[in-house]
Amino acid sequence: MGKWLSWCCEQGWDAPAVPATAGRLIARREVRIREKTLWRMLCETCARAEELLQVNIEDLDLAGRCCPVKFTGATLCTRRRGAAHHEHVLETVYWDAGTARLLPRLIKDRSVGPLFVTHRCAGPGKYLADRDICPDIGLA
Repeated sequence: MGKWLSWCCEQGWDAPAVPATAGRLIARREVRIREKTLWRMLCETCARAEELLQVNIEDLDLAGRCCPVKFTGATLCTRRRGAAHHEHVLETVYWDAGTARLLPRLIKDRSVGPLFVTHRCAGPGKYLADRDICPDIGLA
């Protein structure tokens, strides 16, 4: 993020200011690894949250520090019969060392599925399959 901001200054552009508290939030021990990784990735890639939340583990290139995301600023296209739909354009986002250090801790032994899985259990009235276990409230 710092490199990008200094590059903006070199170009003579007004670079956005990063809040001084952002680094302290990511460094706090009580913040879960999921949130730390998401915040760090948002800062380092300048991607939108909805774009990063759609990333799957199998799409990550950990060695190249990049992954494709569905760009949400795509234009609306009209088909022959008049039905409009969104064209999804894949853009590659790149991250820095901070995200690269956090991703293996977040992924652990998973190899497929969504990168940012919630730690919350199903709410009241939701069906839990036999294989689903919720350690927070003791449901099985």
